[in-house]
Amino acid sequence: MAGMGYKILGYFRNLAWRRRAQVAVLTAVTMVPVLGAVAFVTDGGVLLDQRRRVQATADAAALAAAVELYRYYPQYGGLDANGAARAAALDLAARAGYSSANGCTVEVYIPPSSGLGAGKPGYAEVIIRAPQQRMFSSIFGSDALSVAARAVARCRWSAIQGGLIVLKPNGRATLNAVGNAVVEVRRAGVYVNSGDSAGALAVGNASVTAPNFYFSGTPGYSTTGGGAFRGNITSGQTPVPDPLAYLPPPDPNSLPIRSRQTLRLSGSGNVTLQPGVYIGGISISGRVNVTLMPGIYYLQGGGFQSTGQGDLIGNNVLIYNDPRSPADDINISGLGRVEISAPTTGPYQGLVFYQRRDATNAISVSGNGNLRIRGAYYAAHGTTRFVGNGTGNLVATQVISSQIVLTGNGELIVDWVESQVARTRSLGLVE
Repeated sequence: MAGMGYKILGYFRNLAWRRRAQVAVLTAVTMVPVLGAVAFVTDGGVLLDQRRRVQATADAAALAAAVELYRYYPQYGGLDANGAARAAALDLAARAGYSSANGCTVEVYIPPSSGLGAGKPGYAEVIIRAPQQRMFSSIFGSDALSVAARAVARCRWSAIQGGLIVLKPNGRATLNAVGNAVVEVRRAGVYVNSGDSAGALAVGNASVTAPNFYFSGTPGYSTTGGGAFRGNITSGQTPVPDPLAYLPPPDPNSLPIRSRQTLRLSGSGNVTLQPGVYIGGISISGRVNVTLMPGIYYLQGGGFQSTGQGDLIGNNVLIYNDPRSPADDINISGLGRVEISAPTTGPYQGLVFYQRRDATNAISVSGNGNLRIRGAYYAAHGTTRFVGNGTGNLVATQVISSQIVLTGNGELIVDWVESQVARTRSLGLVE
């Protein structure tokens, strides 16, 4: 019996040892999925964080390239001819820690190699690939993981929509049509930012016709007598921002000085002026015919006065007013023929009159049937005034001003043409 007892005891001891071996095997087997789950959670979280970082850097690098494309858009038409856009993208990525020195690859394609902007100017594509060292997932392999992101940004240098844009945010009659003026705005709308219930006013027999009117006030306009606004009217609109707020003024130091005191032209004959800085401005009277050669006319005080009977002709011209006193206005009111057009290239494309942004001076143009001005007026805090005394006077292609006054007894035309109006910038991610 004793021998039988020892045999039974030995059996159970062997069984216990066998169970211990099974537990070890089972533990080893179950640790694989456990470690896999830990690797998934830990390494996966790190990968997601790295992916966000890489994507944010790719987005920023693409936008940096688009900024440079916009900077040189007038010269290169959205292409990276000087390499500035590519350099900006690579520099931003490197500053964020993504460069070949860190084992990363940064590819910049201008225009993009694929997607919506493939082969199109004005688009920049950035692709970043970055290695990510394994943590718990190293049990499945030793090679580094790879994280990639792609972004495409677009810059556009596009025509500003709007024939008349009245920027002043408050006040009555910020757009004021009076007398017998008949105003026609072609192919573009009229925007009035004033929240006043009569931010736009038409009185007497004055009328303004446009495809669309957008008033920020409710209703935003008022008419008396035979005054009228003719077109589709929408009230309660969000005010439009100044579309040229980004545009820097011309640098007078980059221009030659043409006159160190007010240039006064009178009498008769023909005079040709060259672009540059005119200290004290320009004053034209009498019967003298004046031709403005292409370029920028920087009026450093004094304004621009043309009140004679001679002709005023200028193509590809920008007149910039830097007033030093309340009297330093732009005033074109002569009886002669006036034909002026804005630059067709460069940062001031489509802009014929540009007044210092904070100046409250006026730009006044009076038409007597011989007026043809093709280009945009910009007086962010000033007043633009048109007086019509003839038929079919083309006074502008666009007006962007704090206030606009339309008066007289004639017909005034604002003829919006895409190639002849001011440009604004648009930057953003598209992919």
